[in-house]
Amino acid sequence: MLFCGGYIHAQKILILEKTRSSKTTKFYIGQEITYRLGSDKIWRRGTILELHYENQAVQFSNANDVQLSQIDALRFYQIQQTGKAISNSIWTFGGGWGLFSIGDEIATGENDWSLTGHVALTSAALGGVIWLATRKRTKRLGKRHRLRITDLTINRQP
Repeated sequence: MLFCGGYIHAQKILILEKTRSSKTTKFYIGQEITYRLGSDKIWRRGTILELHYENQAVQFSNANDVQLSQIDALRFYQIQQTGKAISNSIWTFGGGWGLFSIGDEIATGENDWSLTGHVALTSAALGGVIWLATRKRTKRLGKRHRLRITDLTINRQP
């Protein structure tokens, strides 16, 4: 770092903040996000090419510069992957339990469906609840959420 020019590695970040919370969601240059402009109701997906700190604008791959004040909402899809994996595991457990119970009934001739039915219904319901709770999220900007750009450029004096 001693041999760098006037600027040390600059990092510009688009931050989604929630009021009364220290948690933030950060978006970096090259990351793809889904957003909606306030003037229309069409969702757009674009890759962040550049963040302009001076005029608080984002340059996307599919549009010109978009002012942060024009963005009405953001949609997240990465949260869905965890919920999908957990719900699929629970559904697989319930299905496996049911298949093994059917095999046990065929092999032994005993008819004990009370526990099998409860396990199948519970796993289906629990998997569905987890899937619904972790699907895509939409964050509307306004009173509770806001976007801002930070520029962490360090100007080193020679």
